[in-house]
Amino acid sequence: MTFEALYPDLCSLYGEAANLRYLARCCPEARVISTTGQSAPAFLREPVDLVYLGAMSERCQELALERLMPHRAAIREKIEAGLTVLATGNALELFGREIWEGERRIPALDIFPYSARRDMRHRHNSMFLGRFRDMDVVGYKSQFSKAEIFQPFLTVTGGFGTDLQGKEEGVHYKNFYGTYLLGPFLVLNPPFTRYLLESLGWHGSLAFEREAMEAYQYRLAGLQTPGVNFLVGEHG
Repeated sequence: MTFEALYPDLCSLYGEAANLRYLARCCPEARVISTTGQSAPAFLREPVDLVYLGAMSERCQELALERLMPHRAAIREKIEAGLTVLATGNALELFGREIWEGERRIPALDIFPYSARRDMRHRHNSMFLGRFRDMDVVGYKSQFSKAEIFQPFLTVTGGFGTDLQGKEEGVHYKNFYGTYLLGPFLVLNPPFTRYLLESLGWHGSLAFEREAMEAYQYRLAGLQTPGVNFLVGEHG
């Protein structure tokens, strides 16, 4: 099995590097490729089972788009063919039509029909609780931007959606999973991590499975407490 971390030199703002490190501990036989600098994505030239991108600064978003734009058509073809992609934080914005900052338009990969809007004067911070299939998903958000709803990944049961208004969060198309949730998303959500790996043909035990499930259940219980305040703060 092969995993690719796409531009970890740009896309590891909230500790996202832990996601692929955790997958590598779950699958010791797996090969992990780190694509950095101006290199083209490895999944365009060789078989890769899962591609991961994490959150990044707004400037790094534009650098990532510069690197990916020449490969836009090939990336679309790979996603249509079933490539598994996980994009967390504002990485999901790269795959939409464009990112707006005031009247400035930043063209994105235009793979999915949604746009994002930045407001650098206001940052939204919140905890999150949602559902994917039959499992609960927990996490955190900290974002200057919001996006339109396309095909949602998660149903919000506590917290805020992709547009910070509705009850739908993220993007799920074929094997593409995008979410504004941050940090070590796979470490925080062992049930989803198991689902993701099994969809790639893996069967076994997760790394530190007992400890990961205990932490997940503890966090889940806290977020399911009646009256919990999911909004941590909005600044600006």
